[in-house]
Amino acid sequence: YKQLIFICEHGKLIYENDAINYPKFVWDTVVKLVGGVNQTRLQGYVKHKDTDLGIAGVSIVSNNGVYNKVTDTDGRYEFAQIAAGPHSFVASKVGYVDVPITVDLETGVTKNLSFQMMKIIP
Repeated sequence: YKQLIFICEHGKLIYENDAINYPKFVWDTVVKLVGGVNQTRLQGYVKHKDTDLGIAGVSIVSNNGVYNKVTDTDGRYEFAQIAAGPHSFVASKVGYVDVPITVDLETGVTKNLSFQMMKIIP
C-alpha cells in the first residue's frame, strides 16, 4: 500500500497537468503491483554448469522474436507478462554454448525455469 501511495504521489508531479495520462499511469501501476488479471509469468536463473553461479548478460529470445530479456547481475530473468501456451527460446551469450528452451505456460501461473550453460572450450 505504501509503495502504491508513493508511486501515485510522484506520478502527480510527472503528470501534474495531464488529466488523461495520470489516470492511465495510476491504473498501469496498480495492475503491475497486484499482478494483473490472469497474469502469466516465466522466471528463473541462468547458471554456470561447473560453478552453479548466476551468469549475467545472457540473452533469452523467443524463436518468433516477440519476447526477449537479458539476465541481471545474479543471472535472473523474468517475463512478467507473457502469453499462455507453448514457447521456444534460445539462451545465448558470447563464450557459452547456446541453450534451446521449450516451455508450455498456463494462464495465470508463474513458471520457474532455471537452467545451466557451459563455457565454450577453446
